[in-house]
Amino acid sequence: MASGKRVRLVADTSRQQLAVELTLQPSHDDKPVRWLLKQYRKKHVAKYGAASVFAEAAPATSLPEDAFCRELKHETTLVAPPLSTEAAPHAPPPRSPVESGAIAANERAGVQGALVFSCASMLEALAREGSTPEEVASPELMRRVWEFEHQVHELHVRPLLEDEGMRYGRDMAAAVRALVGSFPARPRVLVVGLGTGVAAVAAARAGADVVWLEAVARHCAVAEELAAKNGVDVAVERHVGERASEWAGGAFDAVVVEPVGDWLADGRLAECALAARRWLKPGGRFLPRAATVSVVLASVRTGTVSGFDMDAFDDFRSNAMLCYGPSDVRHDVLSAPATLRIDFEAVARGRGDADWAARAELAVSEDAAVFNATVFWATVDLVDGVAPRAFAPRLDLNGPRARCEGLSYVGAEHAVRRGDRVPADLRYDGYKFSVAVCCADEPLKTYRGEPVLGYHFPMLNDDTRNAAFERAIARAIAAWKREHPGRSPHVLDVGGGAGLLAMMAARHGAGRVTSLEMVPALARAAERVVRANDLEHVITVVEAKSTEATFSANALYAKHRGQIYGADKCCDLVVAEIVDCKLLGEGVVPALADARDRLLPPGAPVVPRRGAIWATAVELRPATRLAEALAEATGEPWNLDALNVFHHDGAVRRAVCAITAMGTRLHKRPYAVELSEPVKLFDFDFSRDPADFARRRKVELPCRRRGVLNGVVLHFDLDVDDGDRLSSGAGGDANGAWDQLVRYLPVEVRVDRGDAIPLYAEHVSDDVFLYLRAKALGPNAIDVENVVGHVDLPGERTHAVCVANAD
Repeated sequence: MASGKRVRLVADTSRQQLAVELTLQPSHDDKPVRWLLKQYRKKHVAKYGAASVFAEAAPATSLPEDAFCRELKHETTLVAPPLSTEAAPHAPPPRSPVESGAIAANERAGVQGALVFSCASMLEALAREGSTPEEVASPELMRRVWEFEHQVHELHVRPLLEDEGMRYGRDMAAAVRALVGSFPARPRVLVVGLGTGVAAVAAARAGADVVWLEAVARHCAVAEELAAKNGVDVAVERHVGERASEWAGGAFDAVVVEPVGDWLADGRLAECALAARRWLKPGGRFLPRAATVSVVLASVRTGTVSGFDMDAFDDFRSNAMLCYGPSDVRHDVLSAPATLRIDFEAVARGRGDADWAARAELAVSEDAAVFNATVFWATVDLVDGVAPRAFAPRLDLNGPRARCEGLSYVGAEHAVRRGDRVPADLRYDGYKFSVAVCCADEPLKTYRGEPVLGYHFPMLNDDTRNAAFERAIARAIAAWKREHPGRSPHVLDVGGGAGLLAMMAARHGAGRVTSLEMVPALARAAERVVRANDLEHVITVVEAKSTEATFSANALYAKHRGQIYGADKCCDLVVAEIVDCKLLGEGVVPALADARDRLLPPGAPVVPRRGAIWATAVELRPATRLAEALAEATGEPWNLDALNVFHHDGAVRRAVCAITAMGTRLHKRPYAVELSEPVKLFDFDFSRDPADFARRRKVELPCRRRGVLNGVVLHFDLDVDDGDRLSSGAGGDANGAWDQLVRYLPVEVRVDRGDAIPLYAEHVSDDVFLYLRAKALGPNAIDVENVVGHVDLPGERTHAVCVANAD
């Protein structure tokens, strides 16, 4: 590493950024610098509750682009990321023209864990470094802006818009009207944050003098458009600092904060409650007034899956807090809830600090059981006279809801029985909620806390998927044995994960199974699972990516076989469940093609056998549907269409971005309108398709109703064999592990019944791209006067639907 360069190490906490600058001397080699980063991370995560520690360039210089600095940037987690391309953690690796980079992204995520940006950090980055073309000179950085805007909206605002029965929007409007009506004279109200736009419009319509405060310039523009389209007089102000609490305005009768994060985790409420001491007149009001967080003990264990003991996989249940709906994981609730009351209005009026804590006892309500987690959710009192709004009021949620429950693993398993009272320290420090369970007994088991992608647990819980693969594996082995009497096959398991399919193969007569898993922590877990089921004499787990593994005859040759097909072709059939929500993203096509070419004899059975990708034209406009619900509830017209622009931001992200498309379940989005029947885009034959498979074709989606087309939903069918088909579509398992994928258009397109929507589809080995010829729908398809989206997006390949400029 070159001397004289400076590296700035930053610990990002909920309240501040702590930094130290290191000047690299000639004596600095890689090891001491890497050690310093590790120690700095450990110190600030422990002492200050830092969400992460990351490396960035010191002022007036840049990180030297050598191998170590590239490693440094990739091994740290960027939670409050600068918008500069140099500091971005997702620099695209070199790739083949027939790959989009999705396989490499999955590999990195498997090793490092999923990269998730917090809402607060993304908003701070947008406020700090700009959100409009006038503020951001580089087109490449504007793509980063749009990526953040789309993630903020999809992950944090959209759930509020589509809450079941539109309850959040209705309740917020009713609460604000009640708040304004509680003052004898025209009140002055401060609304903090863009949110759904409901609070500011409702306050103005109720007769308040409203100031709408935002930090992000683009959000200010959307707020002004919302005010204009709803015919209300609202003063939109942009504060200069990154946080709303830095704004110096004051003399308000009430402060309204919208939205509220999952289990109050974004810190905005407490921060604004403290700032309201400056903003509010004596005796002023704060909405939401208070909140109650409820906590229960829970048993969330993998247990037995398809008859196999999978307890060893629970080592991935770390003590980190996760935003789970418990419907995503198998769980048992073991206690009555304990609660922590949080009074935001009292803090806003100057009584107490923004730090609440309580010692509670969780009374076990079940007979002999084992707990290893707590589940918690928030109920928010918006204002006196309006019923409390429970963001996650029950533990069996399986539909749209404004916010998710929290799930916190305690890092161990403890035995309890009915009547036991388990002490727990509940705390909300204004930025995050925490539960510390105080159990005096020795734990039955302590977890290793290995990092892993969260979707592995829902996959194991997908009984339909598991049963279909087991039947197909059993039929493939039985057929092979009929063709080779007296012998048992050597099965290759590609992308073995927890080892479930490998054990199924062993149970149904495989003489030997070699399971390849590229994620080190998963491979270690699979070895423990195999040992727990006494199958280590049959199954060998190899930590390797299948396309990079080189097998020798001595290493994998099964001695019971009478012949060998070559030095490498030492397996008889292959099974692989390396399928993501778009079918191709985990590399099922190149992985199976490579296995056929190098590791299997000609004509060897392949499980799964075939796949197909389907497309459906959709209208997904939750803001529009919420406006209709509000109009019905209030008797006044509402227009929230300006919020729909954030959907279209998803059309400008490049293929290498962290989140390439948004998963959805159409049956859980009651406002979704399917404008066309599903149309098949591509068929895949995993026993024949080459590794560099790429095609392009034109299809027409027949429009069956009038509407506004703003996205295309992809789903897949998977023929595990000729006897079993799995589907991620509406006709498949509604609670299966796979979502459908939404690919948004850059602009809204008006369509009518009978229109043939022209769609060009292209796939490479690991992804699918879509292009729409909007001009073919006629001159009025795009409303030029009131267009929503990005009309100037060039006709390039993106990870959404591209509306091409050319015919």
